[in-house]
Amino acid sequence: MKKLWIAALLIAALALAGCSAVGTQPDPEATPLPPLTARMFETRDEAFAMYDQVTFSDTLESLTERFGEPRVETSDNGSAYYWNDGTCGVAVVFFENGRMRSKLVDFEDIRQFGKVSGAKGLDNIMSMSKDFDLTSVSLMLGAEGVEMIRVAQDSSANPDFNVGYIWANEEGQAAMVLFNKKGTIEQVSYSLDKTE
Repeated sequence: MKKLWIAALLIAALALAGCSAVGTQPDPEATPLPPLTARMFETRDEAFAMYDQVTFSDTLESLTERFGEPRVETSDNGSAYYWNDGTCGVAVVFFENGRMRSKLVDFEDIRQFGKVSGAKGLDNIMSMSKDFDLTSVSLMLGAEGVEMIRVAQDSSANPDFNVGYIWANEEGQAAMVLFNKKGTIEQVSYSLDKTE
């Protein structure tokens, strides 16, 4: 499950938040998720310790000095740099000019955020529309969103950002909503499957 979420988030980052439908119906033949093997995060701080240390003025060199040598994954869309402290970490993508394009929380399983997020209304995800803002989505999903990814819209010194938030519960359901620079929904990814 982690690879699907990380891939979806990195695709969003690398494509600078490409399009995705809001309100797509879940697969009616979905099977239960396997049991969670990763440890649940108890607090936001333990999951976001590295993410919170990264700013868009950082460079590959400054992050390598701070966190050590990264693990690098390269695809046709470019390279992603990963640092992990054994609990959670951060993934970063750069523009060709060396400015940071995006930062993303690196984790093992999206369900680890169930206690941190505490979302209560994830079944409402299909009722959202593109004009919803963070407050509207938070009210609909029964919890404040937890920032998960930040994507610069260009390589300038003062870019606009798309920001992605996660809502999850301890049953294994999760949603990630990417908001554009206007503060409204750009893209939604979700799983309404539940843990066995």
